[in-house]
Amino acid sequence: LCCQQVRVSAAHGLSTIDVADVGHSMSRGTAVDGVVECLFRAAASDVHPLVRRSVLKALSVLAGRCNEDVSYLRTKTLLPFLFQFASNRDKQVREAAAEAIAATAPHGELMLIEGALKHASPAVRAACVYGLSRIGAQTVRTLLLALYNDTDYDVREEAANAIETIGVGDIVDTLRQRSRSQQESVVLSLKEILTSRHQLSYKHSVLKVRRGRQGYYCLLASIACLSLTRLLVRLFDCVSH
Repeated sequence: LCCQQVRVSAAHGLSTIDVADVGHSMSRGTAVDGVVECLFRAAASDVHPLVRRSVLKALSVLAGRCNEDVSYLRTKTLLPFLFQFASNRDKQVREAAAEAIAATAPHGELMLIEGALKHASPAVRAACVYGLSRIGAQTVRTLLLALYNDTDYDVREEAANAIETIGVGDIVDTLRQRSRSQQESVVLSLKEILTSRHQLSYKHSVLKVRRGRQGYYCLLASIACLSLTRLLVRLFDCVSH
């Protein structure tokens, strides 16, 4: 555990290096490349999820500072590397990867949209939906599509959580800045969801509980579903007028 904590702290420390103006010094640029390469290797080889999460976060922070000046942190190199961790066995690593991808918007946003709607793995789709939630209200169209169309309960629940977290206010404010056709597209998605209430049910695993408490958990699932339905109705009322 001690060594693990040291590696986590080291990753955090490396994320604080100054990558500004690396092009002004050949030796400085080479040193930064070496640091980033070290982080790449750590992410790929360290078996501890906590360390991987810290390394992915460090890469995201550094990428946000370098303005494509560091070869390893350029979008075309970094995004494919980060995306491979969206299929990691540890959920928090998957979410850390998705959050790091989200930080590289708009390129990262496009990757997350494609992953959320098209990837074969439900775990990857759920991670991409989580990443979209970190971008915010501008991703609501994709979140609604995931909520309505995805066949996996975990993905739909992640989409529902994302919509609830972002909130009606931010979504409406964002949609008011979009074209009429984009607003109408969201309205259509809301209509489809609200007329197919079965799509709003939370995952079946919530019902797999010990006898005697099943009714309690069913009630919690029903309350969650009702809360989401009310939120979607409010959103529909706001954006359809």
